[in-house]
Amino acid sequence: MAQKDVYFQFPIRALNMEKKIDEVTEDEARIRWNQICDYCLVDFGTKNSVKAGSDHVAQVASDYIENNGLSCLGNRSEIEESLVFFAADRLGVGFGKDNSVNVSHIYENHGFINNKMGGNMQVRLRHDIFYDVYQRKISWREWSILCGVYAMLGGHPSKVRICYRQINALSLGFNSVTQSGSKLKESTLTPRQTQITVDKLRRRLLFSKFSINGRHNWYSHKPQTELENMVIDTEVLKQKRLLDDSASEATARGKAEVLRRLKALERDSAKAELARLKSKPSQVGKA
Repeated sequence: MAQKDVYFQFPIRALNMEKKIDEVTEDEARIRWNQICDYCLVDFGTKNSVKAGSDHVAQVASDYIENNGLSCLGNRSEIEESLVFFAADRLGVGFGKDNSVNVSHIYENHGFINNKMGGNMQVRLRHDIFYDVYQRKISWREWSILCGVYAMLGGHPSKVRICYRQINALSLGFNSVTQSGSKLKESTLTPRQTQITVDKLRRRLLFSKFSINGRHNWYSHKPQTELENMVIDTEVLKQKRLLDDSASEATARGKAEVLRRLKALERDSAKAELARLKSKPSQVGKA
């Protein structure tokens, strides 16, 4: 399995730093990243051990320990140790220059993330994107906002509409604005700050984003052109249904408004097509 095809999965609450994301230092980000990585090792090993079979898990773990010259510390059982090193092998995780691995500490970090206050929505990141914040290729603010967008996209194979307030709450470790409540109100970014970060991530082709009216933003793992077509087709159909619905007894002013929206959609579609003709079509790598 290629590393680019390896995915790390963890709950959105792992992002809860109990402070504004712009105030998170590089050291704090790396410490939390390590805690999240430990969570993923235990979670992946536990979930995939039954399918792989106990004997296979033990063999993979034994080979991993021997090939990397590792020794185990802590008071965990052999089975628990095997789960961690089996996951490390499958996820491509190394343990640096220190050949002594404290397995008990890894399980403690798993429990720490499990007990964090926040949401249960799952974030799923490709191997290279997961490592971006650790390798200082991306800031904690960018990484956590990206995690928020991916948490929303996880349950929507085609497209999903997300507002900046929702992304803001997710980046702080909560499923929704309501769940985060007033306690963390002072920790949220402004809509403008969130938009700037989202657009920066979109330019890196980490996802597609499209708006038909400047307010409702749609996101997708699919290519930009495909997302635009999906959104415009859906909105045109919606407006035409309103126009043709005689039961609604729409007034002349109401029908005029629907026609105005349809014309606006046509203009947006034409602008998008013109932009595509001026540049090569871009493909978004699914993550």
